[in-house]
Amino acid sequence: MKIKKNNKNSHMQSRDFSVSIALMIVFILSGIVVGTVCCFATDFFPSNLGFITQIDKLGQNGFDYSFFQSLFNFSKYPLLIFIFGLTALGFFVTPVLVFLKGFFLSFSVSAIFKCIEKNALLLAFSIFGVQVVFSIPCIIFFASVSFEFSKNFVNFFKKKTQIKKINKVKSQEYFFIFLIVTIFVFLFAFLDTLITPKLIEIATKI
Repeated sequence: MKIKKNNKNSHMQSRDFSVSIALMIVFILSGIVVGTVCCFATDFFPSNLGFITQIDKLGQNGFDYSFFQSLFNFSKYPLLIFIFGLTALGFFVTPVLVFLKGFFLSFSVSAIFKCIEKNALLLAFSIFGVQVVFSIPCIIFFASVSFEFSKNFVNFFKKKTQIKKINKVKSQEYFFIFLIVTIFVFLFAFLDTLITPKLIEIATKI
């Protein structure tokens, strides 16, 4: 009987996590659509964006892109998602953070197409390729984990259940997953610092 109960709980947790993954995908796609529309539908001409200014000066001084700048760009969303996931607010804020990630990413990509006529697609992939290929899936996964973890706190206030349900094992799993994500963030930042400037230099010379 206990084995059947454990299997049932495991199945429910797997189903809930799958739903959370789907939800985060919907939010990031919504952010991408809204960001693209906002960039092209407004009179704002984003030629003063930092990376576009650096592209214009690439032939003179090279593309200035440090490891710590890349590390900040890759770590800010996972860190915020982790912090809010430790509270009931994470249930509401995490989807918003995922939406904002999609929004600002698509807005920046759209800005390249809006400001640069030659090789815009190649430049966009050169600048944001590592984020799209590696960082976005990582954020969607960890946001889903954080969302599920924060649901425990929501249930505590909603159903007045005992806080013991957020047991030590779940907490350890959450911190362990964050540790793994942090390692990947450093790896992504290293790859970004190593690859992105070279890709941009190639793209601007074609």
